[in-house]
Amino acid sequence: MSLQEPITCPSCREKVPPDYVVCPYCGYSLVEVIEEKILPPVKIRESLSRVARILNPRRSMEVMKEVAINSDRKGAFLIVWLITALFLQNFVVRLYRGNPNYEIGLTGIVLLFLFPVIGGMILIIVGILSWYLGSFSIWAVCKMLGGRGRFRETAAAIGYGLAPLVPNILIVNLLLIFIGPSGDLTQSQMHTAFNQLFSILLLPGIVAAIILVSQGIQETHRFQRLWAIAITVGVASVYLFFFWVPNVLT
Repeated sequence: MSLQEPITCPSCREKVPPDYVVCPYCGYSLVEVIEEKILPPVKIRESLSRVARILNPRRSMEVMKEVAINSDRKGAFLIVWLITALFLQNFVVRLYRGNPNYEIGLTGIVLLFLFPVIGGMILIIVGILSWYLGSFSIWAVCKMLGGRGRFRETAAAIGYGLAPLVPNILIVNLLLIFIGPSGDLTQSQMHTAFNQLFSILLLPGIVAAIILVSQGIQETHRFQRLWAIAITVGVASVYLFFFWVPNVLT
């Protein structure tokens, strides 16, 4: 579509001259339509490139700026799926190490990596719901405070911002496979120790994800840095209070 062609208003379907940002017939904002004309859709290959680059701490901020300018949820979806699969892998590690005759081997390692991939495809709906619920919460708070970003841009920024959890959970799972507590995990004391160890080792990834998400919120909603950090920390604190802190204290 040429930038000089008239814009069709999504609300009233009238033809609007290309230099208008608001429909003169119904007052509907045309900013989103104009952006879609200017910015090309992000292809899968570019999404995969973003995922690979955001896992590099030196390039993560650069990718967040790209996502804020031209958002896509394909890469964010992949990151959410990876996190879901890795959490499932952690559950499998617990069961595997709970075997009284536990002994790591090639078969065990293959199963520990293969099962979460398959199971992650089944449980991805849980990851998607959690991602969208968290994204909606942050988006709603941002809009109340005058943020300019749309929900889909916010969801993309948050999905990509969770990337530090991927290597963090993977490293934690590998540590637990080889040096984690073993024995009968049906015993409450052993199970509690396993939960506490896992939760504490997740802390670096959680902190890095909060920093990255706040950067995405800052870029997407045009907030000052302190506002973006405050919003991200506020919403993250609610999540941590209900899900992370109980695993550490109990």
